[in-house]
Amino acid sequence: MPEGALADTAKESTTTVVAFAYGGGMSRRYRLGDLQLAIMQVLWVRQEATSSEVHAALLAEHGLAPTTIATMLRKMEEKGVVAHR
Repeated sequence: MPEGALADTAKESTTTVVAFAYGGGMSRRYRLGDLQLAIMQVLWVRQEATSSEVHAALLAEHGLAPTTIATMLRKMEEKGVVAHR
């Protein structure tokens, strides 16, 4: 995980609480499920990745359809956890 990308992480059963630091000292906390955490771990390592690259990285472990990964990334974007360009 790159320094500064993750301000705080605490494992609570199957949910992870992640606080992302924004400019001006602001931060937001989100509860991430296991799949969301797995997606974030791929993105932390790669810095950025396409939906297809995330799917390929998680396929062996999770065996999910590409559309499932794309949907989860869209939901995470709506929360402000990830962004796309």
